[in-house]
Amino acid sequence: MARSRVSPFAQGSTIIGLLIRAALAVGLSAFASRAAESTVRTPRFPDHVDSGQVAPSNQSATMPDTVEWRFSEPQPDWKPGLPLPDVQPPGLERTSDALRLILSDGPRASGPTPRNRTLSASIYVDLPDWRREQWTEVVVRARTTAAVSSMAIGLDPPAGATQGTFRARGGVTPIVRDGLVHTYRIFLDWGNQPTGPWRRVGLHFQVPVRVPAPVFAGIDILSVRVVPATAGQDRVTETMLEPSQVQSDFALFRRALEEAHPALYRYTTKRALDAEFARAEAKLSRRMTVLEFHNVLAPVLAVIKDGHTHLTRYQGDEIGAIIASAKLFPLALNFESTRGFVLLNEGRDERVKPGMEVLAINGQSLAEILKRILPNLTSDGDVESWPRYQLGISRGIFQRGASPYRTGFAESYRLFIANPASFRTTLRDPKTRQTVVVDLAGVTIAEAAVNAEANPVNRDVLAGLDTLRHQRQVSGGSDQSIRYFDDEVTALLIPQWDRTSPVFLKETFAELRGRGTKNLIIDVRGNTGGFDQIPVLLFSYLTSKEFLAIEGNRVNTFQPSFQQYTTLPTVDLATDSYFGPASGLWKPDPQGGWLMTEKYPSIGMQKPSENPFSGSVYVLIDGGGFSATPAFTVLADYYKRATFIGEEVGGSGSGGAGADIGPTLPESRIHLGMSMESYFSVVDRNPRRRGTLPKYPVMQTIDDLAKGRDTVLEFTRELIRSGKGR
Repeated sequence: MARSRVSPFAQGSTIIGLLIRAALAVGLSAFASRAAESTVRTPRFPDHVDSGQVAPSNQSATMPDTVEWRFSEPQPDWKPGLPLPDVQPPGLERTSDALRLILSDGPRASGPTPRNRTLSASIYVDLPDWRREQWTEVVVRARTTAAVSSMAIGLDPPAGATQGTFRARGGVTPIVRDGLVHTYRIFLDWGNQPTGPWRRVGLHFQVPVRVPAPVFAGIDILSVRVVPATAGQDRVTETMLEPSQVQSDFALFRRALEEAHPALYRYTTKRALDAEFARAEAKLSRRMTVLEFHNVLAPVLAVIKDGHTHLTRYQGDEIGAIIASAKLFPLALNFESTRGFVLLNEGRDERVKPGMEVLAINGQSLAEILKRILPNLTSDGDVESWPRYQLGISRGIFQRGASPYRTGFAESYRLFIANPASFRTTLRDPKTRQTVVVDLAGVTIAEAAVNAEANPVNRDVLAGLDTLRHQRQVSGGSDQSIRYFDDEVTALLIPQWDRTSPVFLKETFAELRGRGTKNLIIDVRGNTGGFDQIPVLLFSYLTSKEFLAIEGNRVNTFQPSFQQYTTLPTVDLATDSYFGPASGLWKPDPQGGWLMTEKYPSIGMQKPSENPFSGSVYVLIDGGGFSATPAFTVLADYYKRATFIGEEVGGSGSGGAGADIGPTLPESRIHLGMSMESYFSVVDRNPRRRGTLPKYPVMQTIDDLAKGRDTVLEFTRELIRSGKGR
């Protein structure tokens, strides 16, 4: 999760969530005039989805044909979305070649100074006797210059008396706002219900815009095509891009980074990055798939060494569909440096058990495989733990909201190594030290979830994981908690970086003082980020002195030249309540761009909070602590206020914040996630290229997990009891 900022673009949102953010509306007159002059730009899709074509006629007789609605002709079966309370119905207009949706004005955001109002529109068609499993994707041709920045595929009518037009969202895509016709290919995502009747499909647009702002926005829909699955097909047919298309996207990719990244050369020199750009560009003289182009871009971002700058997937995009349909490596791994150990066997072969070490796959050693994968993964500086964390099972152990069966290594193997039919895997048994070779069948993500629960070899680890999760659960559904041990002499605090935290922290530290607690354990493992003011606030409860936390925060631009490819609204600097001069939050940087002033709460000298804790502090850390989490740990480390136990924190403590300013590349539909803002912690006086390191390195072994033991917490409690941790 990215550090969020109270801004017009990111009110508590992650970078990925910001893909569904929208830009400020412009008047319909501008929209209409640009639309009349538009031309068509369409990637080379496979034949069965190419513009104006239908599916091949040699499909099985049991499979349906492609269905397409072209709005150059009346389509009376398509209807406007069902109205909601306080929301006007969308407007529909016919043009010579399209159906124009005019987004309607909705309710304003709540709060003392609401900045946003919502524009939204839906259209839908009811379907006759369709089956979900027989269809794979929806292809939409559309154009706009207005505020519409994202489109979601709506699926099925809502159940019961629920208001609304759709039951679920089946995919989402950013919209390009350059007035040209673009083709959007969205792979259907039914979640855990991929089979059954399909009764409705539609398009939904929702755009938060600035107040004051024009309240009109619209988009022209030229056609909607629903593509069936080919009989026997179990892999995604990939889009092929021409050299001119990848070269055009690469030029935008580079321009966006050089123009808008707020700290592009923090860890890498311009000379080194220019050389990496040149190496990548030299590969673009041939036709390639979207995935191949993705793999040209990924190493460039890794060289920048900014964990907040990465290629972002969105629901229903091509890369995600490739992963979802692939037969992946069936073992979820836990990593210790370059050694990988089986955490869960997500296949059906019972010979492979948790704790076994993976030595080689299909003739390549695991060390060689990692040498090919790791240069594609982004991280802050030279942090080693964050890439390992990404390659592990979405560890579900300490991370909120993690899918327990998504394994980064298996997905990275598919993206960067190969797409084999099976995996000849060499393993070592930790008990007998014997080596075994096993041919393993690949599994889809859906199959992995079923197999992990069904395979008896996982029984102990699953039970242990359930025990650990139960220990961390808090009544009332809150993700932050305080627990006491040893007659309240020791407390365990699990914080979160969200907007409920100030009240929670105020009550918690008053309670700690009232109970006379002497030792405070703060557990930030698996906490991937949140609201950037809270780490500073938490530290203010650990000191009785004034302190400096964040020395500066900068932005290169609020309005990039490539704005039509982003989800950013237009900012009127004369009137805007966040970026405008009246806010007092920003001032021009003599070196170019903008600097945040001390009017923002986390900038400049900070005062200690009421009821500061004066006892001993211990912080539990791991590679899943990213973004806002290292912003806290660097302060506790810099001011020597805590003892750290566990593994290296996953971020450096300085870096991206705020809205996603990155573009969606129009030819490949790949999204470049990039933070608009970058802040500089007090520790940047002596730049750190690593995350906060533990004084006491402690690893959570698979054997510990199987026993339901929180090894790091147990070590810390014993350290306190022994008196050696002081």
